[in-house]
Amino acid sequence: MEKLASKRYYFDYNATSPHSPAVLKWLGEGDFVFANSSSGHFSGKNALHSINEAVAGVLGHFDVLASHNVFFHSGATEGINSIVKGMAHSLSLEGKKLHFFHSSIDHSAVTELKDYLEFYGHFVHCWSVDENAQFDLKKLKKAIKSCSPGTVLVNYTYVNNEIGVVWPLEDIKSLKEETGAIIHVDAVQSPGKVEGWEALLPDLDYYTYSSHKFGGLKGVGFTFVKKNSYIVEPLIKGGGQQDGKRAGTLNTMGIISTTLALDDLRQTYRPKESYEGITFLRRELKVLLKGKGKVIGEDAPLLNSNTLFFTVKGKDSNSLLMAFDLNQMDVGIGSACSSGIVSPNRILLELGYDKPTAKSGLRLSFGPDLSLEKAKFYWTEIEKVLKRVIPQSFQD
Repeated sequence: MEKLASKRYYFDYNATSPHSPAVLKWLGEGDFVFANSSSGHFSGKNALHSINEAVAGVLGHFDVLASHNVFFHSGATEGINSIVKGMAHSLSLEGKKLHFFHSSIDHSAVTELKDYLEFYGHFVHCWSVDENAQFDLKKLKKAIKSCSPGTVLVNYTYVNNEIGVVWPLEDIKSLKEETGAIIHVDAVQSPGKVEGWEALLPDLDYYTYSSHKFGGLKGVGFTFVKKNSYIVEPLIKGGGQQDGKRAGTLNTMGIISTTLALDDLRQTYRPKESYEGITFLRRELKVLLKGKGKVIGEDAPLLNSNTLFFTVKGKDSNSLLMAFDLNQMDVGIGSACSSGIVSPNRILLELGYDKPTAKSGLRLSFGPDLSLEKAKFYWTEIEKVLKRVIPQSFQD
């Protein structure tokens, strides 16, 4: 089984992914387009041509070519801020209000916008979830319909980054049809982690991604914008690049890496094989942890094909991470400050777990090439660590 060059196993793909083979090959060749794509000389035009080819490639990988345009940014955090803050600012200029709806388990790039929006007189509404990260769609529709006058923007997380729960796009489509709300989809964790990740619904208004989540370079992401959608004020102004949606010299290398990584992903990801692998891992983990911990979201109707999130009684996240780290495995944990003091994981608290349990969360997230064969091999290594760290009082 393959390892990183450091001879370690990397199980933290939801945080960031290694560069895809095509990106590594391209970086190794070193013949990069360097000119400013806004310049009128030959080199500038050459850079613009490369960008236009890459943009066409990105659009071509998703079912939005006829329905959406795209703009590039530094990553999903900026993309989300661009849509939400930009819409709030546009409405303020018109003397109108924004009603922003999001779930309690959305990424912090979403939840941390509350103070900003309320400071400018807009309204923020947060809906709750149960222990399997499910919510009452009818109740949400009712809440939107009962809003005071204003424009409604809903953030909808397609695939949760910590626990791997998937919310079908069809659900939010029905909400849009019934309420007329504007929909932004946080689709960051979908490429290569859920079957049909490229099959987007043309009815929804915005989809945001980060390239480094699927093998591209860091510092670049993109947002699909529905054609003829509400025009939002750009978060970053300057030279008017990208039709005024986001100013600044385009990140040519980042954009090219994005389409190269997507090319690889379409070849690498086999949903059936990945789901077989993760199903095996979830089943074995559940058996091992019986009475000693919890596989989070295990009873959710739909999960992704690469994420294991679990807790272990009597252990904190840092100690679990260190145990895996010492055994050459890179894994992820929830919130922790730089001092090493573990804070309760926000997502676990929102799912209804107590603080001690919320301090014991650990996430393993695998690459798009996961298969049953690989999962069985990985499990032999994962099981060894867990059997050593589970408190003796819980041992069978």
